[in-house]
Amino acid sequence: LNAVLDVDVPTDGPLTVDVDGDIGAWSASGFPGTSGEMDLRMVDSTLIFDVDLAAWSRQALLASGSYDLDKSEVRVDELIASPTPRQRWVATEAVHLVLTDGGVADANVFIESPHGSLSVEGDLGMTGELDGQVVLRQFQLDTIAELFPDQVGGLAGVVDLDLIASGSAKDPVVALAVDARGIWVEAGARSLDVAGGVEAFDDAVH
Repeated sequence: LNAVLDVDVPTDGPLTVDVDGDIGAWSASGFPGTSGEMDLRMVDSTLIFDVDLAAWSRQALLASGSYDLDKSEVRVDELIASPTPRQRWVATEAVHLVLTDGGVADANVFIESPHGSLSVEGDLGMTGELDGQVVLRQFQLDTIAELFPDQVGGLAGVVDLDLIASGSAKDPVVALAVDARGIWVEAGARSLDVAGGVEAFDDAVH
C-alpha cells in the first residue's frame, strides 16, 4: 500500500484528527489495485471513514460509514465491493452491527450481487444470547472459489440456505434448511443435489 496522507489535528475543541490521502498501488488478499482515495476523521472515540479503491477501470471498493471504538459499533452507509472483475456486491441498505466476543449483535446486513444474496440479522456468536438468522439466496459457490482458489478452487454450485439461531451459546437451538444444486467439490462430490433441514437442540440433531 502506497499512500500520501495529510493529517490535521486541531488545537482546541473536541479531540479530532483528520486524515486525507491518495492511495497508490495496493493489494488485498492477493488481488491487486491501482489507486484510491481515503478520508478518515476521528472525533473523540468515533472513526468516520470514506474509502474508494480502484483496480484499473473497476471500482474495487466503496465504503463510507463509522466505527464507534467505545461501543464496538459499526455502521456502513454505503458499501460496494468488487474484488474481481466478475463480482460486484452491493449493500442494499445501511449495514449495522456491534462486534462482540466471538460474534455480532444487532446485525443488519443485506448484500446482493448477480451471483446471489446474503443477509445476516440479529445476535449471533460464540457467547451470550442468540437471536438471529443467516440467509443465502441463489448463492453461487464459485464466487468463493474465485476468492480462495488455493483452498476451494474447484467449488461450484448454487445454494439457498436459512439458518435460525436462538437460545444461548451454551444451550443453542439451531434450525437449518438447505437447498443446494449442482454441488461440485474438487476431488469430492460431482454435480450433487442436496435438499433438507435439521434442528439442533439439547446437544442433539433432530
